Amino acid sequence: MSAQVDRNYRRKIYACALKNVSDYDAKVVLIYEGIEYDNGEIKNTRLNMDVEKGKTRYLSERLITRRTYNIREVVDRIEVTLSNGTKLELQAPFEGVENPTADWHFVIENTQIKSAGPTPEFGK
Repeated sequence: MSAQVDRNYRRKIYACALKNVSDYDAKVVLIYEGIEYDNGEIKNTRLNMDVEKGKTRYLSERLITRRTYNIREVVDRIEVTLSNGTKLELQAPFEGVENPTADWHFVIENTQIKSAGPTPEFGK
C-alpha cells in the first residue's frame, strides 16, 4: 500500500452535517465511494437534497447490508449548485479528518465548501 493511500485510509466520513451560510439556497449532491457488488459492478450512491440559506441538514450513516456483513458508506465528494448558478465541489480526503468519523461538519459558503471539523451542537 502506498504512503498516500495508507495516509488516507483512516480519513473517512460516514455521517455529517451540511450548514448553508451562503447568500443562496443550495442543491447538494453527496456522492459516496463506490462499492463493488457480487456481479463485480461498482456503484456509487448519490444523495440529492436541498439546503436552504441559513439551514443545516444532518445526514445519518448509511449501511449496505450483505448476507454476512454490513458495509459503511463513505462520503467521497460533495457537489453544490447555489441558486445563483455557482457550482462548488469538495473531494475526499477532507481537510482536518484524521480518523474515521460519523460526526463531521461542512459549511457551504458563497465561494467554497469548507471542511469545518466535528459537528457542533447547533442552537446552543
